[in-house]
Amino acid sequence: MRRFFTWLIAIFLGMLVHSHNAFAQIDVTKSYFIDEKSSYTFSDIRDKQFENYSGDLEEGIRTGTTWVKIRISKSKSFDEKKDRLNVFPLTVKVGTFVLDEIQLFEYVNGTWESQIFDHVHLQRPRICRDDSHCFKLQNTLVEPNEEVIFLRITNQGNTLIQIQVVPQEKLSGIVIDRVYSISLSITFAIGIFCLSIILYLIDRSNLNLTFMFFELSIICYLIVTTGSNYNFFQTNYFHLNFIAPVQYLNARAFIFCILCYFAIIEYKPSKTYINLTFALAGFSLFSMFIFILGFRILSLNIVLVIQTCTGFLNIYGVLSCKEKNSKIKTILLFGYSIFLIMFLIGVNYTFQFFNLPKVDFFFHNLLDTRMNGVPIGVIVFSIVITKILESKKLFYQSIANRKINELKIVGLKNEINERKNMLEILTHEIQNPLSSIRFASNTIENLNPNNSEIYSRTLVINRSISRISELINQVYLLIKVENFHESSQKVHVEISNILTNILDEFNDAQRIKLLGLEKINLFTNEFLLNCILNNLISNALKYSVPHSSILVKLEEVEISIQNGILHSTKNQLKRFAVITVTNEVEFTNSPNEKMMFERFYRHENFLSKPGLGIGLSIVKTACHLLDGEISVIKDECSLSFRIELPL
Repeated sequence: MRRFFTWLIAIFLGMLVHSHNAFAQIDVTKSYFIDEKSSYTFSDIRDKQFENYSGDLEEGIRTGTTWVKIRISKSKSFDEKKDRLNVFPLTVKVGTFVLDEIQLFEYVNGTWESQIFDHVHLQRPRICRDDSHCFKLQNTLVEPNEEVIFLRITNQGNTLIQIQVVPQEKLSGIVIDRVYSISLSITFAIGIFCLSIILYLIDRSNLNLTFMFFELSIICYLIVTTGSNYNFFQTNYFHLNFIAPVQYLNARAFIFCILCYFAIIEYKPSKTYINLTFALAGFSLFSMFIFILGFRILSLNIVLVIQTCTGFLNIYGVLSCKEKNSKIKTILLFGYSIFLIMFLIGVNYTFQFFNLPKVDFFFHNLLDTRMNGVPIGVIVFSIVITKILESKKLFYQSIANRKINELKIVGLKNEINERKNMLEILTHEIQNPLSSIRFASNTIENLNPNNSEIYSRTLVINRSISRISELINQVYLLIKVENFHESSQKVHVEISNILTNILDEFNDAQRIKLLGLEKINLFTNEFLLNCILNNLISNALKYSVPHSSILVKLEEVEISIQNGILHSTKNQLKRFAVITVTNEVEFTNSPNEKMMFERFYRHENFLSKPGLGIGLSIVKTACHLLDGEISVIKDECSLSFRIELPL
């Protein structure tokens, strides 16, 4: 275990080591002078005071000309016989590739000669096929033993100058190492892009689609800023190389805003986060537009501010989410924090606010603003893939819960059906002993005189039997209606005949007045129709003003219907059988319209009367089963129920 940790520490320390631009055979010193207005010529600049520096020259986002003076001399260990063929000619490697123009001045045979490289004057074939421009020096340091060369570097944007003076024997190895680093970065980015395509094909969500375009912007930026497009194509798209790097950065900032939005929107972040996200996305588009107008420096500054604000904003957005998912919240916070730290280190590397050591992480410098898009892409990929896996986990968990709930529902339905069947059996079986009791009570009643005590008690028994029988009948009807199937048999019936037969069952039938008894033939379920009419007439007799009349009206009407909605127009007329039952009610006994169709509702003034309060609930259910409608019209002294059944 100790060896394992020692090995890890060694790898970590190795990643922090940055190879210096030093070779044993030659000594190189560098100094620079900044010409902000690009007003000096080569003749003017030779007398200026230059400032020494080592390593890379980071000047941040600026415009103007930078002059670099390079003094090259043989080192003390230089062996004239052994090293001359291996060292000379020397090559000056100047990067980065996106610098607008590089001009080298070298003193050869008594005159100053110049070489120039830019995206227009690009040498074919290229001396160095990596992300730098290479100049072969003509001097071999024979006499004198020291040489001074000048570089005139013009750039408008992020100015990062990397200069190496490379001996002949070392050139191919250095170029191959750099090409290998660039190739690995691009290959890695393409690999993540391919994974994003697969993710989108598996789950075609906005998040995966946006992530796919985010990775594509990283690939395009890497190809353009490292000169790989010049290796792929023989044509010099110099205008594209001038425009593309900044626009790809703007595109990445815009896509990243949308990507982060889709990553957390389902967790209900605050409206402030949503508004600010769209504002930053709008500024990204604005930055693209002003770049087209020629404001390159301003566009670069805006895009850096946007990406910095996006990092902080998304940390706030995660913390503001209303949906509590601690795992996703932790992952997003960690990912956005790492992204923000890496981006801020890259910005510091550009502007040199603080001096930080370079970090070579496996195959490239993390602080290189061109190359750090790959680890940033890896971080975003980890956020996206974790988000997708967590969403899939929740999705499958919801499916499993739904299956469990469905099984529970099936079990409950079976249990309810068993109880209903048991109630149906009980209601049927209880009627038999009640009939026997009623028969015995009637016999006793007939054998005793009307004024005797036994006769009075038999009347009480018969009323109780009637009440129990009515309750059992209502429960039985409720069970039958709830178990009704649409496939149940339907027959042609005359509604007037059904009404006449029902009236014969009531002792107070003389109170009922039949109006408009037209011969209306209805194809329906006779059992349900009997339930509707029987319950309405029974309730009217039971709860109306004593000795008042009950009006039952039957008519056939035509109603305009469109998409199941009643209309007053005469188009698409449909015929209905309309049954209206009206009875008088006292104001204090008027029922609650909102509750009268609810099961077990009973007016407080009628609690002493027999019944369960399920009659109107049965009527409403039966009407819907017959594709009909029931409505109630109430005023101060009457109550009307209107039944509409389609013919």
